[in-house]
Amino acid sequence: MALVTALQSIFYGLLASTGLYALFIGLLTIPVLQDQVIYLHGVTLTWFQDVNIPEQWGFLRNQVTPFFLTTPDGESLHAWHILPLELYRQNQEALSAELRGLALDVKERLSFKLLRDDPSSLLVLYLHGAAGTLGSGWRPPSYRAMSVSAPHRIHTLAIDYRGFGSSSGYPSEKGLLTDAITLAEWVMKEAKIPPSRIVIFAQSIGTAVSLSLIHHMATQPEPALFSGVVLVAPFADVESLTVTYRIAGTVPLLDPIAKFPRLLTWLNKLIIAKWPSKTKLADFIRRCEDMDQGSPGYDVTIIHAEDDYDIP
Repeated sequence: MALVTALQSIFYGLLASTGLYALFIGLLTIPVLQDQVIYLHGVTLTWFQDVNIPEQWGFLRNQVTPFFLTTPDGESLHAWHILPLELYRQNQEALSAELRGLALDVKERLSFKLLRDDPSSLLVLYLHGAAGTLGSGWRPPSYRAMSVSAPHRIHTLAIDYRGFGSSSGYPSEKGLLTDAITLAEWVMKEAKIPPSRIVIFAQSIGTAVSLSLIHHMATQPEPALFSGVVLVAPFADVESLTVTYRIAGTVPLLDPIAKFPRLLTWLNKLIIAKWPSKTKLADFIRRCEDMDQGSPGYDVTIIHAEDDYDIP
């Protein structure tokens, strides 16, 4: 009798687990919830910190200039311009005398002029991953690390995509690409930094954004090729990622369903954000190699941890 009771308990437990998983998968077909799983934009990780006071993350006074960019479709993107340490030291007195906090007109700030007016200045466009803001986790230490090889001339510019942090709007594949294009065009047109002096550094979902960006720029009537792009933990596309992705490294998304190819194919059709990075990268490289001899070419670096449980 005890054995029967135990077997019944196991059966009902498995049935309940299966039902909850089916409910979870069903919820993921709802666009709003699907977007939250992909972007995790509701998880800011900086709830009790003011992202307009970067000194909270160990930066010197006005080493970082917070400001907003406006996209063509009317969204406001929160951004940080991070000065390299040695350049900051050379101008510390003047920089410290400026007002601290959000710059209403960033072009009037000394930090912007130091970037624009130095023909040797180099710039890293930093496109972060899912969840958090530009002040979350290891991102601020990463900004400082960007300029180590040339601490007097490598600037960093980071943004929160629409729907993230203090930026307005709601994230989408088209929207995040628009945000990246807005950033790149602002840098080239307002700060007067040519693509040959720009490198893109991207992580996780940011790698998908960066590949869409460089593909877009390469397909224009007058192609613009950046000096390089560094991809940290990239993925082929969202459909491939969901097969192996586990939330917090433990809860599988579609791993059990992957054993049923037809069901997996049907569910993949319901994924709104595709982010076809593999396809974008392949076409980008083909286009670059088809360009005339003497073109600047391309440089793509991929960095990936062997024990990355989010993106294997």
